[in-house]
Amino acid sequence: MIYRREIDGLRTVAVGSVVLFHAGVPGFAGGFAGVDVFFVISGYLITVILLKDLEAGRFSIVKFYERRARRILPALSLVVAVTTAFAVGGLMLPDQLTTYFRSVVATALFAANFYFWRSIDYFSPSAEENPLLHMWSLAVEEQFYIVFPIFLALAWRYARRSIGAVMALTAVASLALAHYYAPIHAEAAFYFPVTRAWELLAGAMIAMTLRGGEPAKGPFATAMSLLGLALVLVSIVIVDESLPYPSLWTVPPVLGTALLIRYARPDDPAGWLLALAPMVFIGQLSYSIYLWHQPLFAFARISSFEPPSLTTFLLLSALTVPLSWLSWRFVEQPFRGREVSRRSIFALSGVSIALMVGAGLWVGTSPDAAWRLSRLTEADRPTFEVIEETRRGDAFKAPAVDLATLPEGQCVFRVDRITPALDRRLTDCAAAHGPGVLVLGDSHANGLYAMLREGSDAPFLAALNQGGCIPYQGLTGGPLRHVCPSPQEIQALVARHAGELGLVLYTQAFHIMHEDGENLRGAEGFHPEFAGDVAAYLAGIARHAPVLMLGPQGILGGDIRRLAPDRDLAAQLRDSYDPSLDAVREQAEAAFSAAMAQVGAPYLSKFELMGQKLPEEALVDGQLTYRDATHLSWFGSKVFGARLVRGLAEHGYGDLLPPRAGAAGAADAAAAGTEAAAGDVIR
Repeated sequence: MIYRREIDGLRTVAVGSVVLFHAGVPGFAGGFAGVDVFFVISGYLITVILLKDLEAGRFSIVKFYERRARRILPALSLVVAVTTAFAVGGLMLPDQLTTYFRSVVATALFAANFYFWRSIDYFSPSAEENPLLHMWSLAVEEQFYIVFPIFLALAWRYARRSIGAVMALTAVASLALAHYYAPIHAEAAFYFPVTRAWELLAGAMIAMTLRGGEPAKGPFATAMSLLGLALVLVSIVIVDESLPYPSLWTVPPVLGTALLIRYARPDDPAGWLLALAPMVFIGQLSYSIYLWHQPLFAFARISSFEPPSLTTFLLLSALTVPLSWLSWRFVEQPFRGREVSRRSIFALSGVSIALMVGAGLWVGTSPDAAWRLSRLTEADRPTFEVIEETRRGDAFKAPAVDLATLPEGQCVFRVDRITPALDRRLTDCAAAHGPGVLVLGDSHANGLYAMLREGSDAPFLAALNQGGCIPYQGLTGGPLRHVCPSPQEIQALVARHAGELGLVLYTQAFHIMHEDGENLRGAEGFHPEFAGDVAAYLAGIARHAPVLMLGPQGILGGDIRRLAPDRDLAAQLRDSYDPSLDAVREQAEAAFSAAMAQVGAPYLSKFELMGQKLPEEALVDGQLTYRDATHLSWFGSKVFGARLVRGLAEHGYGDLLPPRAGAAGAADAAAAGTEAAAGDVIR
């Protein structure tokens, strides 16, 4: 196999896009496609090596796994060891240590993809705090290589002429599964090897044609390599997490990588660019860079109550290069050479895996061990339990339900999609209770539904919402998230139930109307036209049912989940709160109010109805009223829900949303207790 500098340059594109995506750098929304580039490169290189051994008659499965062990395990073991040292050195809390050590076990067994499939959404904020999240892709590769070498060896011996056809059919089937399941089982499609196999097979099929030799020549070779580079780069820019992935949207980066491997040469423009010395240098370090970047980013997020700045992430990205050079030079290179015997590499691999599994099982299954290894003391336990209950108790106490399993006659519920069962339930509930209330919006509509449920005795209260689902394209200019019901579908639903809905309520977060909304700071890049889009959407609904828009609620300056239990909670909340957030909210309120007035539909300030006083009321009676930076906790929904329902009743909505007896008194008493003890909070 000849060495091709442009493939190392392609690795730079792959690892750079992944790192900058995780760093939140603008313009790299599709940077996670870099993993797809890696998959294709891996499939190509491994197949070339296997074919070379098969042609020479020296294929050995033991030798193959020896190569994999030399390539993967030494640097992986080093990164896990260093990461573990920092994790138990005071950076992680007990619950974080439990999660981390469970992921260590999954990493050691090359099953991280299955672990994260069961436990976390790759694109969720909490996922970014797991130092080993990126190990899922290594697991996918190793699972593929359990099967692929054996298949290739058997096919080489018994059906050599059919290898290409079998690969092609398998790849098409894998892609079809990915495209089918991504919209309905997003996490499984993202993490499963069967929905990723086609990407590795794409590289393998290129290897079947080139056999590790020179890139293909021809009149269109230069054009094909340029097209390949364009497909990869455009995918990194335009693909984002709103799209089902992997799916047909994954074809461009995979096809682009395949074209580059097949056609790019140092003497054509694309190959010349990829073969530049800096590109080759970073590409040679790409495996170590991939390993190091996520622990650095995760610890930066864990150790700060407020989100780290873009500058911080860029500095950490730069730091991965010298770290990676050291691990490449003094760990990767020695173990790839013959200085370390086969027996030694297998023995060391076995010891490393055993240590990771043993330590992971010990801490991951023992809360006491996790507590002892954390920096907390027994004096911190009450405060930790307050924070932990807020984190743990918030599947939010308002999960989406499956109406097929919900008892008949239950008319207070939340769903996240439109189904025939929803139509039937709305009709049945209207027949039983008269016109009801339907709550619409994004994840903040979930909080609104919870407040209404906790603060009122409404017999017929339904919510249809999904996080990130808004009735306009937003800042990306792209389509709605694939899991979102479309505005047209929702309008049609309300039209079908005209007369059965006495009120449709809508609310949404306000910070997503800003260019800098991710960091919740300042009012830069405000888009008032989004308010007009919402008003037009609600005006369409108002033709069939009464509509009321409730404005945004207040938000905090930092994520509740990052509070340090061994520091004063109230002081942390107070210090992180930015008064400019009030101005940002008021700007959105003014835009929404004006837009709704233009279409002749009512608007009320949810913030005023909730009577929020922030940051003081982020902590009420020793309990947290928020579960992150923007969403209410279950306790918060009780405190603010009572006030909200009472305020709605004062505006004439008490018939549909009657205040629950005693709810307001309990909430006000808790708030009054907080004000009276402003200086005596949990520490």
